[in-house]
Amino acid sequence: MKFTPCFHLINPHHSKYNGGVVNSPFDGLAEYVSRRARVDLVQLVLENGMTQKELANRVGVTQQAVHKWLDPRETHPKNENLDCVINLAFELDRRETRGILHGELLSFASLSATRLNSK
Repeated sequence: MKFTPCFHLINPHHSKYNGGVVNSPFDGLAEYVSRRARVDLVQLVLENGMTQKELANRVGVTQQAVHKWLDPRETHPKNENLDCVINLAFELDRRETRGILHGELLSFASLSATRLNSK
């Protein structure tokens, strides 16, 4: 399977980089993705045939970093790395990726409504 390169998401010299604005279908989404869902997205990529080392190379981090991402008590992918993970997950399994992200949207909306209504 051929994957879209991820480095354009963080490389300011790439033609898709527009003065600090990343032209990705998921631009800005990473800010609203919980730690749990970040782990789920990394696991989804790995369950669909990519190794930790391959994922690390695609994102531009170490294999050890990817290993830590799998433990919710450890560090998780920062937003610019998560953009790449989301793109990969979407290429590998659109339905499951949509499910994870839709769940995040519902959780965020519910949390926002609860907090706004409590004031």
